[in-house]
Order: sequence, then C-alpha cells, then structure tokens
Amino acid sequence: MTPLAAALAVPLMLLAWLGIALGQGYVVRDHAQSTADLAALATVEAAGSCAAAERVVGANAAHSMSPRMVLTGCSWDGGDAHIVVQAELPVTARQML
Repeated sequence: MTPLAAALAVPLMLLAWLGIALGQGYVVRDHAQSTADLAALATVEAAGSCAAAERVVGANAAHSMSPRMVLTGCSWDGGDAHIVVQAELPVTARQML
C-alpha cells in the first residue's frame, strides 16, 4: 500500500464510522417517536390512564431489537395525551458524543 493510500484510508474510515453512528442515532430517534405515538394512542384509548402508556413502553423496551427506552413523562389534558419517552443511544454512537 502506498503512503498516500494509507493516509487517505484513515479519513475515509472515520467518515464511514460517522455515517454509521449518525444512522444509528436516527433509527433510535425514530423508534422512540413511534413508541411515544403508540403510548399516546393507548393513553387516549384508556381514557387518560398513564398505566397504558407504561405498558406500551415496557413492551417495546422488552423487544430484543429495541434500544433501551423509559417513559419519563405522561400527562392527560382533556382529550390530549402528552408522552415523553427517553431512549438510550447505542454504544458506538454514544461513544462518539
């Protein structure tokens, strides 16, 4: 391998790693948003019971492919459910930040 190729391989590998880490973060955010939406629908259907939201988040967190998620906020305002879900980034993306 020539010295130029070796010197260019390092930045290329770093860019590839950065792309993978950012992609993981996007997937985790999307999964957390979907879980929060599902928890809000369950809360509305249960007429304001935040226990329904806790069950939904717990069921999704138990899935082997899911990131670790925790329900950090649940409130019922008439017909609106306000749900806050916190998701943990995968190890590789978390190490980057």
